[in-house]
Amino acid sequence: MVKSFIFMFISLVVVIIGLYTYAYLSPKLDLKTSGSLYLYDNQNELLYQGSRSNEWANLEDINENLVNAVIAVEDKNFYDHHGFDYLRIAKAMLTNIKKKSIVQGASTISQQYIKNLYLDFDKTWGRKIEEAFLTLELEVHYDKDDILEGYLNTINYGQGNMGIVNAASFYFNKKPKDLTLEEAIVLAGIPKNPAGYNPVSNYEASINRAWVVAKSMLNNGYIDENTYNNLFKEKLEIFGQTKKNNLQMIMYYQESVLNELSTIKEVPASLVNAGGLKIYTTLDLNEQTNLEKNILKNKPNDNVQVASVIVDPKTGAVKALTGGMNYAKSQYNRALKSKRQVGSTMKPFLYYAALENNMTMSSSFKSEETTFYLSNGKTYAPQNAGNIYASKEITMAAALALSDNIYAVKTNLFLGADKMIDVAKRTGITASLDEVASLPLGTSEINILDYATGYTTFASGGYEKDLYFIEKIEDFTVADMEKVTLRDLNAFTAYLKEYETDTVSIDGKHIKRIRRNSAYGINRKLSGIRGLFSYLYKNDLISQNVTDKLDFKKLHQKMKRPLTSQETVNLLDVIYNGEKYYTGRDLTEYKNRKKRDIALFTAYLGTGCRVSELINLDIRDVCFDTSSFVVTRKGGDEQEIFMPVQVENELFTYMQERVENEKAKDDALFISRLGTRMTAQGVEKVLKKYCATVGIYDPDKARPHALRRTFACNLIADGIDIKMVAELMGHKNIEVTHKYYTQYAIEKRKEVMQNFDITGNR
Repeated sequence: MVKSFIFMFISLVVVIIGLYTYAYLSPKLDLKTSGSLYLYDNQNELLYQGSRSNEWANLEDINENLVNAVIAVEDKNFYDHHGFDYLRIAKAMLTNIKKKSIVQGASTISQQYIKNLYLDFDKTWGRKIEEAFLTLELEVHYDKDDILEGYLNTINYGQGNMGIVNAASFYFNKKPKDLTLEEAIVLAGIPKNPAGYNPVSNYEASINRAWVVAKSMLNNGYIDENTYNNLFKEKLEIFGQTKKNNLQMIMYYQESVLNELSTIKEVPASLVNAGGLKIYTTLDLNEQTNLEKNILKNKPNDNVQVASVIVDPKTGAVKALTGGMNYAKSQYNRALKSKRQVGSTMKPFLYYAALENNMTMSSSFKSEETTFYLSNGKTYAPQNAGNIYASKEITMAAALALSDNIYAVKTNLFLGADKMIDVAKRTGITASLDEVASLPLGTSEINILDYATGYTTFASGGYEKDLYFIEKIEDFTVADMEKVTLRDLNAFTAYLKEYETDTVSIDGKHIKRIRRNSAYGINRKLSGIRGLFSYLYKNDLISQNVTDKLDFKKLHQKMKRPLTSQETVNLLDVIYNGEKYYTGRDLTEYKNRKKRDIALFTAYLGTGCRVSELINLDIRDVCFDTSSFVVTRKGGDEQEIFMPVQVENELFTYMQERVENEKAKDDALFISRLGTRMTAQGVEKVLKKYCATVGIYDPDKARPHALRRTFACNLIADGIDIKMVAELMGHKNIEVTHKYYTQYAIEKRKEVMQNFDITGNR
């Protein structure tokens, strides 16, 4: 008995170790993230105001009460477990066994995050197993704070609001960090049932749910009894507006629009992320409404999922689309991502091929039970539906009308499957189709949008139509400038006066500081706005220039110093040898980006390129034969940048890793952990951490431009001609070089003054 117990215990330990080892060795999960975009239907009615990737709140920018409320009600042991709360699981399993079905869950925040990103909400054992593996991968690769931050930024808060930034703005007209305790509690309760606990349409239900959340906070010590008893004495002011429709599936259409937006090269990601785009779609709200009503009316049961699309064959415009039964329950868009066998709907492609190859609608084959002996030595015995056969010769017209499988297979074998595949490809179907006897019976898997393209070609008289969701895109227009008032500009000025920084100390602690933009910085930003308004006013594009009343003070620019030699040495040491400085999660993250960071920051220090120039590099821009890469300078001019030996070596080492990165989503040279092109903000965040680690706290030295400044100053200190320095820095005007960099030749000036003799004795 004891031996059996020991064996079972050891086996369990081995299995657990094996699972965690598998998770650790698996590729790091690509965590999806969630300004504003305005989507309009085909009647130019506002359909949706949503968000893109820049609507992401760091955990420290989310009200602590909200964080505590979510942990209390969703996963009180979040920081203590490794992805699974085994005690809750045991209780839930006992309940489910008694009920003989999955009626109770014990999902942790980590599991819910994974479910939101990758899985549907079906309560099946298969889905639970997949969820478990993905949760393990999440837990071993990401810090708890990262997981919690991601969860709060991707969870569904109802009314199409994905993520806490959108939810706080929509319901309370606030940023996440500015929420009151009561507002935080209400928001924490919504994800349990986004439609049922929506405070706009179901205020009382949302408050009842909020009391459940508050009770959890009380029981877990986040609030005291007195605070609990004084909650919700007055009705909360809700700013959100009830949407014109209550469609459950329309979010799938909206997701499809955003997916198409990401493929339009003329609309770069930077413009999308900046927000303010007006996207006019092909959506016909009446068609969408009727489609959803019919699906819900005719669904066989609650577990079925449906993907469907309605297309205008004359244009290829997608009028309506569903990717599932309810977006709030399952965000997996089956219209975009799923492939299914299409069955007998494939037969028209076969018969079109037959007509092209000298068969007619009167061409006949005998319809009877048939076993086909194939060229590979195998046999194939298809059946008609219900085993019904004509048992005689039938025409192609009759075979199509009756969906006769025997006739279809005979025709396919007679023509050769390549003929049918050729027709399918010419109609616009891009899916891989197998040259098999069963092809006309729809045994190949095809995406519904891909398939709809093929049928649209038939309906349009043989003209292939690319399916599309977006009619036009508008950016912020000149007409919008007329709406800007002096009050708006004053409010913007006030906003510029203060900002928050977050640095990391040597021991890994976050240090928050409230800082202020310098008067110079404020003037510089306001000057750009004034220049734009002046141009529009002078060209009669706007009726007034509100910036005329802005008061600009004459200011002297603060001198920003380059890195000293010792600071440069210290910075390079932590970049090259981070293993000496970091532990735990910080060490793991450092190792994952080490080669990239070495290549990136040596390139800054060794070439003096601007941050925008380096992050916009693509792989193809680098040429090791010439030891150079090509950047796009200010103004759009291209310039070949020659690399020092050290920069070339480090970039070559990184390139070997980069070209093998399967997560990379484009050809960008320097990519983030998510596989996307690095941003200037991302570069600065990484640099600040390195600087803080080695005690460089001057904010002017912890920015990428400081490395460019250091490069220029080193050239000048080495006695390089100022014209050459200007050329290497990409300055079109040498005066710029004189103005901003010769003042930093401190050592040269110091040497001159130390050797100066006031007696005139030379």
